[in-house]
Amino acid sequence: MITSCATEVVTIQRQTGFVLNGSVVQPTRNPSGQPPRASVVEVEIFHVDGLDPATGVVTIVGSLSGSSVSESLTMDIDSFAQSVQRFDQIDRFEFSAAFLAVSPRPHARARVIGSGGAPQPIWSEVVSGWPAIIEDAAQRWSGAVEGMDARSDHVALIDFAETWTPKIGDVLVSEAGVEYLVRGVRLARSPARPIHWTLNLSERGDSV
Repeated sequence: MITSCATEVVTIQRQTGFVLNGSVVQPTRNPSGQPPRASVVEVEIFHVDGLDPATGVVTIVGSLSGSSVSESLTMDIDSFAQSVQRFDQIDRFEFSAAFLAVSPRPHARARVIGSGGAPQPIWSEVVSGWPAIIEDAAQRWSGAVEGMDARSDHVALIDFAETWTPKIGDVLVSEAGVEYLVRGVRLARSPARPIHWTLNLSERGDSV
């Protein structure tokens, strides 16, 4: 077990455009992230189980440049709608009774997009306080001999979990604040079950 001999705890971050992760609608849901800049909000209501139709209202409540902003979108299940208003802060999403009355309830997610329709990437936290071992995997040199432009590659060892999976492109942040880009993910297995992940890392410049 990696956890039993871990040398530190780390945070894993991932780039996404979503400010509301897809899950079952509730009367009110808090955002899972914030716009990186003033952006339009695109909301999707969709079925995972069930087919019952419904038309309801999703209200986005937030602010722009410190002034309160809200907008209500009338939507059908299995459809998209975009706000006219822009938001740089989202406080909550509110869902009308029509969506809550459907059984099983639909799911909702939302992303932020620019005026031209391009997704606005944000960094979201996948996990934090996760036990890990970080160590040098190899040292390489760009020149013909050792000692010229030395570069150390690192690996992180993390116990397998069923609740999340590391991905190439994630950023691992150590306790000391050093940021590493995940360049490779390999799952070590016993004959019967997964054991741990080995993450191949490269340190991001000027991260400390």
